[in-house]
Amino acid sequence: MTTNRGAKLKLGGAVAVTLLCLIGARRNTETVEAKIQRLTISMPCMFLLSGTMASGFVSGVPFTVIFKGRSVGGSRDRARGGDPD
Repeated sequence: MTTNRGAKLKLGGAVAVTLLCLIGARRNTETVEAKIQRLTISMPCMFLLSGTMASGFVSGVPFTVIFKGRSVGGSRDRARGGDPD
């Protein structure tokens, strides 16, 4: 299987971030109170961090899939004769 260097760096970065999140979550096991409007929930900090990470992943993946092919410098591309979306 041949992959380019960029793909290996992305995979390595994703693994590194995941490991750091897991290590941080495992070290934070004390109980915290989470207040959402008028609701107060006591839970281990690990659950709160894991839930935050999961919600970020669930909201981030569709965002990147939707905006994957869009150009950042759209007006510059059109000025140089590029294809206007």
